[in-house]
Amino acid sequence: MTHKRNTQGLINNAQKKRRDTIKKAEKTIEALLRAKKNVNFVSVSKAANVSKAWLYKENSIADRIFHIRNQQKTVNAIAPKSSQQASDSSKDAIIKTLKERIKKVEKENCELKKQLEVTYGQIHFLTKHASV
Repeated sequence: MTHKRNTQGLINNAQKKRRDTIKKAEKTIEALLRAKKNVNFVSVSKAANVSKAWLYKENSIADRIFHIRNQQKTVNAIAPKSSQQASDSSKDAIIKTLKERIKKVEKENCELKKQLEVTYGQIHFLTKHASV
């Protein structure tokens, strides 16, 4: 005599767990977007504490991540980095600072050359008079 197994409880629990995990992944994606961080499978996987394989397997989540990731790539490609948007006045300030630094280094170099000439003269004088 075989008994029909009552697996409905297991099925219901698995379905509930899947729904909860999908909600967790969705909330994580929203949090990443609010924080203006990159949304990709690795970042969502780590933040939501789910496997990347599960994210790829869930079509609705995978499609959303692909879509957001492509949008972010486009935005990042179009908008230059803030460090690349230096204004003319800031560039002029940098150039002025560098020119001043060059003048300072050239002056110091000249002074060191003069000191070196004096030292060579002293060495020459001492070597001539030491042999006498």
